[in-house]
Amino acid sequence: MTTTTSPDATNIPLHRSFWLGLKVLGSELTWLFLLTLRNWEIAQLRKRLRQEYHALGMIEAAGAGLELAKNDQELNIFDEKELAIKQIAFLLDEIDYLKTRLKEERAEYVGRRVRKWKLSTDSSTTSTTT
Repeated sequence: MTTTTSPDATNIPLHRSFWLGLKVLGSELTWLFLLTLRNWEIAQLRKRLRQEYHALGMIEAAGAGLELAKNDQELNIFDEKELAIKQIAFLLDEIDYLKTRLKEERAEYVGRRVRKWKLSTDSSTTSTTT
């Protein structure tokens, strides 16, 4: 039986492949832990965002004169509304930033791993020099 390999393929001994697989598994488990922490942070921001939406709804209801929304103390509705809107905008921006940053962190994490373990085979330089 004949096998064909690409000219860029490298032959890695079995024991090195095994240890490399274990390293990758450990690295991915570490990334999974970091991902869980980042997603927890985003979930906390979303929870705070829901609270701000609720506060904004209550302010609007009080401004509309609904009895359910009125409480014992008088609120400065316009200041509270402006504060809630600014907080909502901030939280939305922060959530978007964290999602984008998470994707960038993943790329950096994998790139560092490739460089640290010397796994990159830069085929673009080998093909241009031949």
